[in-house]
This record gives sequence, C-alpha cells and structure tokens, in this order.
Amino acid sequence: MEIFYHKTMRNHMSFIKSHNAQIYYNIHGKGDPTIFLHGLSDSSQFFTPLNNNITGIKAIQPDLRGHGESDHYADISMELLTEDLRNLLYELDIKRANILGFSLGSLIAQNFALEFPEHVRSLIICSGYSKCDPELSKTFKKLEELTSHGGVPAFFDEMIKLVYTKDYLLKHQEIYGFKDMAVQLNSKAAVLKSLNICRNFDVESKLSEINIPSLIMYGLEDLLVPPENSQKMHGKLTNSQILSFPTGHNFFLQENIKKIAMEIQRFLI
Repeated sequence: MEIFYHKTMRNHMSFIKSHNAQIYYNIHGKGDPTIFLHGLSDSSQFFTPLNNNITGIKAIQPDLRGHGESDHYADISMELLTEDLRNLLYELDIKRANILGFSLGSLIAQNFALEFPEHVRSLIICSGYSKCDPELSKTFKKLEELTSHGGVPAFFDEMIKLVYTKDYLLKHQEIYGFKDMAVQLNSKAAVLKSLNICRNFDVESKLSEINIPSLIMYGLEDLLVPPENSQKMHGKLTNSQILSFPTGHNFFLQENIKKIAMEIQRFLI
C-alpha cells in the first residue's frame, strides 16, 4: 500500500517454492533474524533505504506473492501469505524471528503471530489495523471498483492521494513518475485480491492473545488508515509501545529513515 519504489539490480536471485508459487527473498546483514513485509502494490525494495542504517540484525525481505519478483499469477489469500512466511522460515532454518510489517504486511504479521506464536519473537506493526471498520471498508471497496474498471493505473491514481499528504505530493512531483513502474510490477488480479484481503481483515477479538513485545508505528496524517486504528491496537496488545510520525500513511520517507532505523534497532536489540 505504499507506492514507493526502488529499482535495483539483483545479481543473485533467491526463491523458495510455497504452495505452487515462487517466492523471492533477499537477506541483508547479520544478527537476530528479522522479517520485513512490505505493503500492497510494492516489493521488498521498499525497505532498501533502511538496509544501510540498521546493524545487528539479519534483515530477511521477501516479495509477497503477486508482488515484485514473486509469482504474479498465483492465488492470493491471507492463509497463503501466512503459509509463505512459515515456509520461508522453515527453508532458512529459523525457529523464531522478529517480524516487521508495513500496511498489508502488518496484517500478515499479526495473523502469523496468532497462527504460529512459537515462531515470533517480537512484532513491529507499521500503518496497520486489527479490524477493517465500515469507513476503511468503504475506502477499499472504492479502490476495488476503480481497479476493476481502470486497472492498475486507476488504482495508482487514487492510492497515491491516500498514501501521501497533499503537501508532500506538491513538494515531490517525481512520485507521479512511478506510475509506469507500478503498472509493470503489479497485475490487476493481484491488486484486487490483496484489496479483498485488506477489506475482510479482522483479528481484533484475538489481539490480546499476542503477548510478545510489540512496537506500533504510524503516521499522524494517515488518510488511508486513520491513526485511531494504531491507538486501538496499542490498547488491546498486552505488551506494546507506540510511536507516531508527522506524516501520512507511508512514513518511510527519506527524512525519517534514520529515526525509523534507530527506533527499530532500539526496540529489537
């Protein structure tokens, strides 16, 4: 859900096979294994700016099925996305990991912590929610309708207004140039299936079962997922900290990267 791309050359491609899909992943650094899960319509490259700012962890960054270098034509469901993560840990012989999820990735992180708590050391939930309320559902429904009729270009045009603040877009016109890349990296079917997952997500009644250390981060001006969603999660998680940034849904902006990296490192190490 971020529309924030970094195009880099990948000399060595690493994949696992999971439920009839090829899932790409990359690894950076050494230390405690930490999974980074990106949002809808993006890829693991979303986290590239963080890689040079965090030490002491092994950052494992997969492309979700339907995204990036992973299989674009595989089926997509919350169950499959959760199983993909378990299979990745199994393939890498990792018993327990920290999990950071941004937006759609944060939904997967919560679901994984509930389904496989024995594999999770801690959670970092970024721009997330535990239950899609009626207003949020209306937003996703509108995005589904736009995508159904206009494909990925129509999705991009609407989503960019929800992910960034008006002031940020005025100062960073170059973001509109990512539209062609968004069309190239995403299929209409994958976007629609992912939006459906977001619209139907609800683990609110189970959230108190997650008692591992959790860090919630969000943007104070988030137009897509209103800040009260993060505050509500903070109230329901039994062992959580919360941190806000004076930005929109995507607070992983260049000016925030050093602070984000510092807060992640402080929390994990």
